[in-house]
Amino acid sequence: MSQTEPVRISWELNTNASLEETWALFSDTDRFNRSVGLGFRFEESPVEDGTVRRVGHARFLGLNLSWDELPFQFRENQWYRTRRIFHSGPAAEYTVIMRLRAREEGGTAIRYTVEVVPRTAFAKPVVMLELKANTRPRLDRGLKGLLGELAEATGSIDPAPPSLSLDDASRLETICGRIEPAEVGRRLRAHITSAPLYQQNQMSPLRFAEIWEMDEEEVIRGFLSAVREGALAMRWDLLCPLCQGAKRRVQSLVDPELRRVHCPSCNIHYDGTFPDSVAISFRTAEALRAFEIPVECIGSPSRQPQLIAQDVLGRSDEGTLEMVLDLAEGSYRVRTWPHRQTVSLEVRAGVEPTSMEIVATRDALVPSLMRARPGQVVIALKNATDRPIDVLLERRWRSAHVLSGGRLLEMPEARDILTGAELLPDTDVEAERGVVLAVEGFTGANRALVERLVAHGARMTHANERVVLGVFRHSKRALRAAADLAMDPSARCSLNIGAVTAIAAGGARVPAGRAIDSALVALVGAQPCRPVIPVAAAEDPEFVEAARNEGVKVIAANFACTPRTHVHFVEFGSMDA
Repeated sequence: MSQTEPVRISWELNTNASLEETWALFSDTDRFNRSVGLGFRFEESPVEDGTVRRVGHARFLGLNLSWDELPFQFRENQWYRTRRIFHSGPAAEYTVIMRLRAREEGGTAIRYTVEVVPRTAFAKPVVMLELKANTRPRLDRGLKGLLGELAEATGSIDPAPPSLSLDDASRLETICGRIEPAEVGRRLRAHITSAPLYQQNQMSPLRFAEIWEMDEEEVIRGFLSAVREGALAMRWDLLCPLCQGAKRRVQSLVDPELRRVHCPSCNIHYDGTFPDSVAISFRTAEALRAFEIPVECIGSPSRQPQLIAQDVLGRSDEGTLEMVLDLAEGSYRVRTWPHRQTVSLEVRAGVEPTSMEIVATRDALVPSLMRARPGQVVIALKNATDRPIDVLLERRWRSAHVLSGGRLLEMPEARDILTGAELLPDTDVEAERGVVLAVEGFTGANRALVERLVAHGARMTHANERVVLGVFRHSKRALRAAADLAMDPSARCSLNIGAVTAIAAGGARVPAGRAIDSALVALVGAQPCRPVIPVAAAEDPEFVEAARNEGVKVIAANFACTPRTHVHFVEFGSMDA
C-alpha cells in the first residue's frame, strides 16, 4: 500500500424503509454530524471566479485542524460523496461516500464508506488508530440511530433538551396558560419542554399547523400570543433566492441596504426588499432556554431540498458527465456555479425525449429549454471551457412552510407587536383586494416588463432579478396583461386574487401578503405560454365573470405546487382590445 492510498472503513446496512425515506434521513448530514458530536465549525469567503471557499474547523487527535470543504456531489435517492482537503495534520484527505440500492425483497440497502488518505507513511498508523478508536464507534452509534428511526424502533438521534429548572417549568406553565388559542399554548409547552433544541431554533407556524392539523391563521395567532407572553422570540431573516437559506437577520424593513444583500454561500447579491425575501421564524425565548445551534455540515443536501443532483463537470478534455435520474412531472432547472444562463427542463406526459445533451459555454448552458417525459431521464453534460464547473439540477420549488413578512403584516396582532419598533419605523401598512400577476423568464429587460404591466393598468409593481409583480384592481386587466405575456416563448406567469398588503416607506410601495406569496408559489407550476392560477382564485366570482367575457378557459392541471396549493392552467383565445 502506498502512502497516498486511503484507509477505509465501511458499513453494509439494510432497512425496510423506501429509498425516499432512507435518503431523507441519511442525507441530513448536518443533523447526523451534530448527533455524533463532531464539533465542526465553518466559514465562507467569496472567490473571484464567482465560487465560494468553505473552510471547516475541528479538534482532531488533540490538534486544532482546518480543511477545505468541497461541494457535495450527489444524486437524490441514490448516493452522495463529500470530500475534505486538510491543511495540516496526519490526514491529507477525508471522504465519505453513501450509496443506496433498492432491494428485490423490498426496502433499501445502504453502503456507507469513510476513506482517509494519510499525509505520509508515518501518519498511517495514527490515522488507523483514530478511525478504530474514535471515528468508528461514533459513526456506529449514529448509523444505528438512523436505522432505529427508520424502523420506528427507537427515538430520535437528537439528544433530549436539558431539563428546565422547577422555577422555569412553573413559569412556562403559567405563560403557556395565557396563550390564545389555548390549544397552541398547550402544544407549545410540550414542545419547549421535550423537543430537541434544533427543533426549537427555527420554528415555522405553518409547519406546525400542518403537523398539528390546525388552521394556519390560528397557529400564527398562537405564536404571536406566545411572543407577547414571553414564551417565544420572533426573528426576521432574508432568504437567498438561489439556495433559499436564511443569510442575514433583518433589523429594519426599510433599511436601504436591503436593496443589495450578499449571500456568502452562493456568492451573489440579491434584492432583499422583494416580498418573499423576508421570512419569519420563532424560537424558544432566551429567558427559558439560552442555546445556539451550530452548522456542522455546510454543504448537506438536506439544507437545499430543491436540489436533485449536484456534481462537477470536468474540463472540455475530460469527457461527458452523465446524470441518470427518475424525474416526476414538473418544472426543473439546470444551473451552474459560478453562475451562467440556465436551462429550463419541462417534464410532462406526452413528451417523447428521455435523453438530452447540454453544453456549458463561458456564459450559458445551451439549449435554454428542454422537454422530457416523466420517468428515467438521461442528461449528458459537456463542458466547452477549460475550467471545471459545478452543475446543479433543481426543482422549481418554494417551501410551503415559509411565513413571509408581508403575510404576517396582514394580521393586526403582528402590527400591534411591531408598530413603533425599529423593524417598522415610519412605515405605513395598508391592505386591499387586488389581482396579482407574477412573471419570470421574460425575454426582455425587467424595466420594459414593468412598463408593459403599467400600460395594462397595474396600480403597483415591484421587480427583482428573477420575478416581476404587477397588482391590478380588476381581473379583466390582469388577464389581458397575462395574455400579452403568454406570447413570449420563455415567460412564465401566475395569477392570484386576494388581499394585498402595501408596505409604504421612503416613497416606495412594496406589494406583499398572502396573495403575493400564493402567486409566487403557483409560479412553480407555470409553463412557458401556459399561465396558472390557484384553484381557489379561479373560483372567485369576479374572475369567473372576467374570464368568460374575455374568452379565457381555465383547464384543470392536476398539479400541486405544495400540499396546499393546487393550480389550474389559464388558456387564452382571441381577445378584443
